[in-house]
Amino acid sequence: MAQHTAQHLLSGALLDRAAAPTASARLGESALTIDVTRDRIPEADLARAEDLANDLIDDDLLVRAWFPAPAELADLKLRRDPKVTADIRVVAIGDFDYSPCGGTHCARTSQLGAIRITNTERYKGMTRVTFVAGRRGRADLFSRDQVARALAAQFSCGIAELPAAIERVRRDAEAATAETTALRGRLAQQLAAAFPGTGAVVAALPADVELLRGVAARLVAAGRDALLCTVDDTGTTVALFRAADSKLDCGALWKRLAAHADLGGGKSRGGGRDNRAEGRLALPIADWPTLVAELLPGA
Repeated sequence: MAQHTAQHLLSGALLDRAAAPTASARLGESALTIDVTRDRIPEADLARAEDLANDLIDDDLLVRAWFPAPAELADLKLRRDPKVTADIRVVAIGDFDYSPCGGTHCARTSQLGAIRITNTERYKGMTRVTFVAGRRGRADLFSRDQVARALAAQFSCGIAELPAAIERVRRDAEAATAETTALRGRLAQQLAAAFPGTGAVVAALPADVELLRGVAARLVAAGRDALLCTVDDTGTTVALFRAADSKLDCGALWKRLAAHADLGGGKSRGGGRDNRAEGRLALPIADWPTLVAELLPGA
């Protein structure tokens, strides 16, 4: 009853304050949604609609259901048209909202406790509004409060100070990421310069995939093919980059490598084109240079 009455009240508020007529509503076991025909509703309009709904809850309005006579029905400003033509039942929330409805409802708006819009998303050219009310609203509030308290404890701050604390962590993470990227670039340059000669480089490196790509890119910039990998206990990450004047077909080599690795029953993932291919082989490759030489003579 609370969820259904809350839907009527919020639909009326969305129409009144956000010019958003309700197209349909769903009162599920876990999700309560209203689809309105307006696209991209500003947050300010949603807040105004939510505030109005809660003001009407505080006003403790009478919720009345009855079967008006045809003459009375004709004078009512219904929020939507009836779905039937006879025995039309109307549910009124004070003088605020009149809707034809055959469902169950609370006796007064104060029984809803509160209405809270928890999410909005675009849906088939409309806006889907997710909300909570009554017991569900209280349970949602308590759940969010527990999360906020746990986060505040981790950050050693009050709940009101959480946004600032999280922002500091975000800035620190961005700075650390930038520093890591710079260090990875310097290391990639040193590793690429450590390979003697001018021909293709076939090597297994103790590196993550980003470092592998960095080394390969620098080798290619120096005019050398890069056939690199990094191996761990569960598989082999591969980066195959071709130099500008090379005839190496990286995509074809990847397919041969994947077919070899998948003989053991695994499933390699990846691919690429003739100038570049990357992926994950479902097999740790013990001797990478030997395997490349076998699958690509002259590499």
